[in-house]
Amino acid sequence: MSAPLRYVTRFVGFCALLYSLLCLIFILRVAYTDHHCRLTHPNLPNNWEISIHPGSTLYQAGLQNFDTKKWETPHYQQVYFPSRKSNITISGWYTEVNPKAPVIIISHGIKPNCKAHSEPMLISALLTQSGMNVLNIDLQNYGDSTHVDSFIRLGQHEYLDILGAFDWLTTAKGYATSQVGLVGLSLGAVTSAIAFSQEPDIEAVWLDSPFIDFSTMFTFELQRYNLPSFFRYGVYFLADLIVGIRPDEFTCRDALSLADGRAIFLTQGIADSRIPVSQGETFVELAQRSNVEFSHWFIPETDHLDAMFLYPYTYQAKMTAFFTKYLHP
Repeated sequence: MSAPLRYVTRFVGFCALLYSLLCLIFILRVAYTDHHCRLTHPNLPNNWEISIHPGSTLYQAGLQNFDTKKWETPHYQQVYFPSRKSNITISGWYTEVNPKAPVIIISHGIKPNCKAHSEPMLISALLTQSGMNVLNIDLQNYGDSTHVDSFIRLGQHEYLDILGAFDWLTTAKGYATSQVGLVGLSLGAVTSAIAFSQEPDIEAVWLDSPFIDFSTMFTFELQRYNLPSFFRYGVYFLADLIVGIRPDEFTCRDALSLADGRAIFLTQGIADSRIPVSQGETFVELAQRSNVEFSHWFIPETDHLDAMFLYPYTYQAKMTAFFTKYLHP
């Protein structure tokens, strides 16, 4: 091999190695988890706190002293039940207010979230104080649920945990399928949308700030890490090889195409810095061409998942009205 060809070969090899390494780093940043919720307070439904850091939009809105005492859930049960994915046990906090009322399964966002974080805690209180029952769960590889390994699956496996919760409520607790609804937050909204698409007996789902599919969100994430879009090919390949998923096997789009007249509510802050509001706008456009009972609420000057803290009573009223309309005793 001539010297120039040898240099070219080494350069190509170096570029391939660097490309693979950057793709791997991206996957680890997105999907690797140490299973910790990283809470500053050992939150429980009857005693929880929210940590609002200076510089956050909630701090700037004057909510650094948000009164969580108003939104505690004094009576709850620690429960465990199987996921629809074999050999996985899901942990949850179950609050029964009225067995004839709707029951809502709440799914948290991406790491380091879990059922004990402030968003699912507040959602639980908003619902129970409206007379509804709640099952707030840890998805697999989060919190107190089964730790399978060190990678989250971006909803591609976790949706089966929500369906396991649905099974537990309709068998062990005796709820009618028409009573069971879903609330999903951020990545939990994506996971809930997938569960809704795959279980036709779920009548209603509330989605707060999901991304429409991994492909479009992926481009945004690459920009956050200053990587060009052609890195998607390596990331998709390594995600399948290392994590064992195709990130777009199931998407939020499926919730619309498979709704078959069922109900979806979408909400998002227009100033969302984590999930571009264009994701929500695309969802609305698709919903207008789908067979779905659809409503949406975009909140001006509001960042990611902040609306529930900024406007808790409005959030509560809209969520209660939605589930009261579409879920039945």
